[in-house]
Amino acid sequence: MSYGIAVPISITNPRFEAYYPDFLRYLKDIGATRVFLCVSHAVSPEEEKQRCIDLLHKYVPLLQAEGFEVGSWCSSLGHGGTCGPEQAAAGVTLMRNLDGVDDGANYCPLDEHFQALFCDWIKRLAATGVSVIQLDDDYRMSFRMGERFCCCDKHVALIEAETGEKFDAQRMKQALLTGGPNKWRDAWLHAQGYGLTQLARKMREALDTVAPDVRLTACSVLSTWDVDGVDSLTLAKTFAGGTQPLLRLIGAPYWAGLRNYDEAGLAVVCEYERLQLHWTAGSGIE
Repeated sequence: MSYGIAVPISITNPRFEAYYPDFLRYLKDIGATRVFLCVSHAVSPEEEKQRCIDLLHKYVPLLQAEGFEVGSWCSSLGHGGTCGPEQAAAGVTLMRNLDGVDDGANYCPLDEHFQALFCDWIKRLAATGVSVIQLDDDYRMSFRMGERFCCCDKHVALIEAETGEKFDAQRMKQALLTGGPNKWRDAWLHAQGYGLTQLARKMREALDTVAPDVRLTACSVLSTWDVDGVDSLTLAKTFAGGTQPLLRLIGAPYWAGLRNYDEAGLAVVCEYERLQLHWTAGSGIE
C-alpha cells in the first residue's frame, strides 16, 4: 500500500489569492501530490459560485503546472444551520426529521430542483479542468444533530408505498431502533438509500455529458456505513461511473484534539481507519 498527501484549500476565503504563494510553498514543503480547491455550494448565490469558477480557471492550471493533481471539494446535502435568504430563495426541499421539523440547511436529495442545481454545478466545476470532484461528508441522511432524516413528503410517499400503510412517525421511531426486523425499518432504509443513490447516479450521468474522465466521489461518514440504507462502497462505485472509485474515509486526528465523538482518542480514530480499510479491501477503490 502506498500513501500520498492530499490537501484541501478554501478558495472561498477572500484572502486566498494573497496567500497563494505561501500555500504553494507549504504544499511543496510537505510533499503534497493532490490539492483540493474548496468551493461554494450548489445553492449559493450565483455571484459567489461564479467567483469560484473564475478562480478555478485561473489556479487549476497553475497548480497542475507545479506538478499537483488538482480537484475541487464542495458541500453537498448541507451541514445544517440556518438557511440564508439566498439559500431559501433557491426553493429546495429541506430535510424533515421524525418530529416533522424542517431542519435548517439540510437539503433533501429527492428534490428535483435541488438535483438540477447540483448536476449543473458539478458540470461547471468539471469544465474548469479539475481531475476529481469530491463532496464533503454531508452526503448523508442521518447523523445530523442526533436526528434521523428524512420525512419529507417525497420520502414518506416511498415509505407508504412499500409498507402499504399510512406513515406514522411515532411508530417509526420505535421500529427503527428497537425490536427485530420489521417492514417499517426496511422501508425507511430503502427510502433513504434510494435518495442518496438516485442523486449520485444523476450527478454521474450529468458529469459524463461533459467530462467522463473526471472522477466524482463523496467522503464517507458514520451513517453511510450503517443507517442510511446504502453503504459507502456502493456510493463510491455509483459516483465513479467508468472511472476508478475514490473514497475518503471518515475519521480525523482532530477528533482526538477536540475530544468529541464520545471522547474519542487518537487510538480510536486509528481503529476507525483500520476497520474501513478492511471493508474496502479488494474493492478496487482508492
